[in-house]
Amino acid sequence: MNFARSNQCTALARWCGSSSKLRTSALSVASRSRSNCLKNCRRTYGTTRPVSSAGRADALGAPRETSELPTKLEQIIRESIMTTGPISMATYMQMCLSHPTHGYYMNPDNAILGTRGDFITSPEISQVFGELLGIWHLTRWEAAGRPPRIKIVELGPGRGTLMADMLRAMSQIRACTGAIKSVHLVETSAAMREHQRSLLTPAGKSLSWKYFWWDTVEDVIDHTKGDEYTMLVAHEFFDALPVHLLEKTAQGWHELRIGCTTEPTLKGMLEPKTDCLRLVREPHPSSQSTVLGASSRRFASLPIGARIEVSPTSYKIARQITRLLGSSRSLGGSGLIIDYGNDHVHGNSLRLMIIFQAFREHKIVDIFSRPGQSDLTANVDFAYVKEAMADGVTTHGPISQSAFLEGMGITVRVNSLMRNAKTEDRRTEIARAARRLVDSSGMGREYKVLGVTADPLQKHNGKAGDSAEQIWPFAQ
Repeated sequence: MNFARSNQCTALARWCGSSSKLRTSALSVASRSRSNCLKNCRRTYGTTRPVSSAGRADALGAPRETSELPTKLEQIIRESIMTTGPISMATYMQMCLSHPTHGYYMNPDNAILGTRGDFITSPEISQVFGELLGIWHLTRWEAAGRPPRIKIVELGPGRGTLMADMLRAMSQIRACTGAIKSVHLVETSAAMREHQRSLLTPAGKSLSWKYFWWDTVEDVIDHTKGDEYTMLVAHEFFDALPVHLLEKTAQGWHELRIGCTTEPTLKGMLEPKTDCLRLVREPHPSSQSTVLGASSRRFASLPIGARIEVSPTSYKIARQITRLLGSSRSLGGSGLIIDYGNDHVHGNSLRLMIIFQAFREHKIVDIFSRPGQSDLTANVDFAYVKEAMADGVTTHGPISQSAFLEGMGITVRVNSLMRNAKTEDRRTEIARAARRLVDSSGMGREYKVLGVTADPLQKHNGKAGDSAEQIWPFAQ
């Protein structure tokens, strides 16, 4: 029996009802098919012993006892693994975040941002964050000679707070207000689009700004005109892009995939007594793991036993940003990428539970805990992003968020807000929020800022473009 027939039998059994003899027969057939699939998977991936090492067995090793029933998405993931075998970490992340009905970002019941949600981002803490990002873009637009048409793009806009703060700062310059023609938001969640629309469009109507929502960066490129200067921002966007987890052996790079330890019962159901999701390592390097392991020269020098997270999706989107800002179809532009990460690849040392961060109720939890109900992210390899952009734009940094904000004059702006505050409580709140943004033991250090600039006119004339020494505050 093939896997498709197994799924059809299971679906038929559910449709027939619990008292139907046909349901019992169908489930029995489906169970036998899955059992055969498990045997085939063991032949391919070896025993069911999980991949683990000292100190990480509970995180990504042996299954843990739990009294919780699996989430709907976990059931779907288990079904997929039982049917076709272990899935990649990239597939797992994609399902957890973007499954059409049960993904974390797609489910309108999830309170994602704010005190009720799973995390509070920099724009939600203080308006100053977005204002200073807007001012940086203004300085780059001024340096480019004030092109008469501006297109603003944000990847993963959240509730729209960051874009609202940027636009408010930019609208203080009359020439810029008149030059802004369109705002493009790359967002796949229908619920988040509604938040953004309700916040942003009222202010834009009086200024004749046009708003567009897209599913991908490629959509924005397709609608790019040749006479526009592009301002782009991506805040906590790259860290949610799926990664593949690889391990180096003497044979080469093996992919670590997610398998399932729980056997199907005779009734074709999965027992919810243990958390069945855990890592399994491919017995041999695959063509995909070999290509990913060779996608950066930096990886070749890593020792045997090293683990790395590689995001081909991040590389692809970085290339698309390069086309958007640096192609001959554009007047150039500026970009800011702000995210967790560093200027190097991340692996599976003691930082593993920090690298794969699943936030629930403002706490870091296990990455296999309640799939679809927690935000799941991976630290960004900024060096990988820069490699993808190297031939089309100039990158600057990354530098810490605190260095960027302090260089852009956060103290001056905060002091101005405090002088205009009407109550002492409000002044205290403003000061506390600003300190949190630049805290060297928290956000100020963990977040990094990468600047991107492009001047195609100079580049196509064979002249040198912007250099890191010329761009503030990256030149510190």
